[in-house]
Amino acid sequence: MEVSPPVFYAFDYYGKSAIVFNEYWEYQRTISLGFNPSFSINVNGTIYVTANGLIRKFNSSLNTIIDFTSTAAYRGIYFNPSNRLIYSANTGSKAIDVFNENLTSNTTLTASGMLPWIITGYNGQIVAGDNSNGNVYFFQGNVVTTISTLCTARVSSILFDNYNQMLVLCETNSYLYIYYQNGTFTGTSYQTCLAPAFMNFDYQNRLVITCANKIVIYY
Repeated sequence: MEVSPPVFYAFDYYGKSAIVFNEYWEYQRTISLGFNPSFSINVNGTIYVTANGLIRKFNSSLNTIIDFTSTAAYRGIYFNPSNRLIYSANTGSKAIDVFNENLTSNTTLTASGMLPWIITGYNGQIVAGDNSNGNVYFFQGNVVTTISTLCTARVSSILFDNYNQMLVLCETNSYLYIYYQNGTFTGTSYQTCLAPAFMNFDYQNRLVITCANKIVIYY
């Protein structure tokens, strides 16, 4: 059976579009969305995209399946495979809204002083980066652990590598900081690009950072 090569999407907030790349990160085409996309996740070929007042569920070809609409400004989004729930940062209510895969509202997570921006997971915990104070919050049940980072403001992205290290991307000063899993700074940092917005590992385990005007790939 012939297997299709990987397709990557980068979402352009100001251009209200999705930019399609092939497996070599070569530009293929641009798809108009009609709204300002913020963050996205891919759940077994189903794509969820957040925006102001909207979370949209797409199929793998970016055809709309269902919308969840509200007055909230949604940003980071994360799918937890253990309970099959979706978590998204609601910057208006300063909480993390939780949904099932059909975008039916489930519950919310909050922490004192938290203004969530990016959401991910680690060892069964929900992890949120703050939009204003550089903190990272770990949610495990009803217990919230707060870690201070060297970010002076927004934590734009959080990623855990194969060494159980936490990579923290800071939009304000354009730096990537690396921490141990307990929140202790390793002493390692890298200057990245202008206004780094998001990072992830691609299918070849390369670190990919989306920036204000380009995509940077680290080998």
